[in-house]
Amino acid sequence: MFATQVNSACAFRTEVTHISRVPYPHLHLAMPKQLQLGEVRKTVRARVDVICSVHFGEGFRDKTSARILDLSLGGARINTRNMAATIGDDIKLTAQISVSGIERIVTVSAIVRSLTPGGGTEIQAGLQFTEMSDSDRITLHAFVLSNIHN
Repeated sequence: MFATQVNSACAFRTEVTHISRVPYPHLHLAMPKQLQLGEVRKTVRARVDVICSVHFGEGFRDKTSARILDLSLGGARINTRNMAATIGDDIKLTAQISVSGIERIVTVSAIVRSLTPGGGTEIQAGLQFTEMSDSDRITLHAFVLSNIHN
């Protein structure tokens, strides 16, 4: 009954069956009938709607447009129509974002971690960022923090 996932949290309902104060204060709990396991992300994720370009394929010579749907310092979820990439492929993502009225172009390298049909010809891709400049990291951090409550 142990969670085998790293970075996960477990929730359950139970009852206190015994309270003890000796030799130290502690509780005995009834065995839960059901567990809910959820992923705990390493970084804050913000829902956004940002147009970007995605370079993929050999030498990153193929290009398509996409919308970033959610974003964190560790990755993003994008929605696109014409990306012939597979899970494990390296891509480059470029977007123009605004932080406190200052426009910046951010380019990050990423790995495609998941691909999900999004309806019709659309595909949603989960990306894990692998490389970015310090300047882009600071800009991205400010952008995510300014959008976490939107």
